[in-house]
Amino acid sequence: PTHRRADCLAYAPLPPAPAAPGSPTHTQLLGLLLRTAGAGGAPDAGDAPAAEAELNAALAALSAALTAPEAAEGGSPAAGAPEVVSANGLFVAPGMSVRAEYAAAMLEAYGAAVRPGSVPDINAWVGEVTRGLIPKLLPDGARFDVVLCNAVYFKGQWEHAFDKAATQPHPFGVAGNLQVPMMARTFKGGPGGAPPGARPLLVARSPGRFTAARLPYRGGSYSAVA
Repeated sequence: PTHRRADCLAYAPLPPAPAAPGSPTHTQLLGLLLRTAGAGGAPDAGDAPAAEAELNAALAALSAALTAPEAAEGGSPAAGAPEVVSANGLFVAPGMSVRAEYAAAMLEAYGAAVRPGSVPDINAWVGEVTRGLIPKLLPDGARFDVVLCNAVYFKGQWEHAFDKAATQPHPFGVAGNLQVPMMARTFKGGPGGAPPGARPLLVARSPGRFTAARLPYRGGSYSAVA
């Protein structure tokens, strides 16, 4: 992040990545749905198709809520709210194809249209959805059959801006032998250390283990936990 605003790009296990059949996450989520449907009993394999559809719908709703939480609650973004994008793409090499029902499910649940693509096509798509923060995903000449891409882009302004002059080198890492520039701010004033009229900071501590603070972004819907 910068000092007056936070420009972050993250790869995240959001749809459609968890929905990949056979992956540990997919197996765990599907197993949870089957056990829930069976009221704690043994999973019924016959319920798997319905649970699969429910899983896709739940993940799609989660993705929508993360990128537009105000819309999910029937509201509209506040002034200065962060820009959040979750994009999914499914690229197939020339001469390859995927099953029609799979392509339809990906498009309906995750907005991931199946499209023929080369390495330059994929890199151009990634560069566009990440606003240029990742200009190149695949190296030139990379060989592939199918590429499933998921990217999350976030750009927001801190509700409590950091002063650039306060950034100083500090130890980083378990051993503390790496010096990196770190932002710093002392919060004083209203409840939770926030300035009067601002949202309070939330702090959690586990003695001897960690201290965590929730740092809100402008707009009221997003926070970073440090």
